Amino acid sequence: MIISQKLKETISDFSIIILSILPLWLFDKSNLLNIRILVFFIFLLVIFYILLIIINRFDKKYTYLFLSLIIFYGLDSKISFWIFFENQVFLGWYKYLFSFLFCLIFLFIIFLSLKKSIKSKRIFLICLSTLIIINIVPNYFHKNQIYVIENIDVKKKK
Repeated sequence: MIISQKLKETISDFSIIILSILPLWLFDKSNLLNIRILVFFIFLLVIFYILLIIINRFDKKYTYLFLSLIIFYGLDSKISFWIFFENQVFLGWYKYLFSFLFCLIFLFIIFLSLKKSIKSKRIFLICLSTLIIINIVPNYFHKNQIYVIENIDVKKKK
């Protein structure tokens, strides 16, 4: 069966949306079977998919911008970029300035890579899938406890 290019792109875009907004805490035992949380997550998916359809009617650049924002959110929610800037030596508003510039530069790189080739969507899908697996699998070996990175005690060298 031959799948059209437009259908492949739609499936790819929808997969990016699913993997990006998928919260890791959803896989906790208490949250997985909670009907309210599942309905809310499905509602978010529908909203983002409708937004994608509306944006697709305009210029393709807007679609790439929307997807780059979604991908950045997905990577940030799985990696937590703020940790890199939170404990830096920057004082005051400098850490916010540098994190804002990092966000802009990273969004621009994602946007350009999406604009350049369709293969970049597959690369981002693989990255998001890998990050989800890396974050979820260890939790099942630790009695299904979802760890929050802020609660991990790191001892500093003296």
